[in-house]
Amino acid sequence: MCEDKARTMVNIDEGFLYGLGAFETVALENGRFVMLDRHLERLIKTCGFLGFTVSDDAIATELDALAHRSGRLACRITATPDNVVASCRENPYVQPIWQRGFDCRISSVRRNETSPLVAHKTLNYAENLLEKRAARKDGFDEPLFLNMRGFATEGATSNFFAVIDGRLVTPDEGCGLLPGIMRGWVLERTRAQRRPIDAGELARAEEIFLTNSLFGIMPVRSLEGRVLPSRAHAEKLRARYLDFIGSA
Repeated sequence: MCEDKARTMVNIDEGFLYGLGAFETVALENGRFVMLDRHLERLIKTCGFLGFTVSDDAIATELDALAHRSGRLACRITATPDNVVASCRENPYVQPIWQRGFDCRISSVRRNETSPLVAHKTLNYAENLLEKRAARKDGFDEPLFLNMRGFATEGATSNFFAVIDGRLVTPDEGCGLLPGIMRGWVLERTRAQRRPIDAGELARAEEIFLTNSLFGIMPVRSLEGRVLPSRAHAEKLRARYLDFIGSA
């Protein structure tokens, strides 16, 4: 299935011209949106940060047109000052990808932890896409970013957790990252510590896994070519997540 075309004409506004817009990508599992309330809460918050409001009725109209779909889908809601558009495509993350796990590398591009945009899911997304495409061209699935101080932050389309010296940790928000919906789900169900993680610590991690709303929990098979010895936390959390979306 190809991604749906927008059903209405869009207005040329500051979102289109300058990236002053917000978006959310929501998993649709057999006709049910996963954690939709959390996604919409973040969308509305980001729109407010960018200086405009979004109509609840406009969002509901767009989502209602997608809710009847079956299968595993990825639905995107985009909001700008004069537009609300939703589209749908197949969720590309299938079981064989999870079984293999992701191969990751550290990006040479640094996250600016002082940017007011870094904590919001805006249409300023080109850097993420370009870095992900470059990583894939070199045989990697996801790049991980460091910030200007050399601390790990997030992936191009994901947050991450690591097991270091036997403890589950994840970068804290002050390192410069978008706090993901799945990141929050994991934090609610574990004792993961939020703290700065430098590149040296990450290089010796026993386990790393990624989180986002489309693949849920994704184990990292290797980082910079080093195969990681464990995926125990990822396996346990994925089992809990599959149970969660099955009963949600």
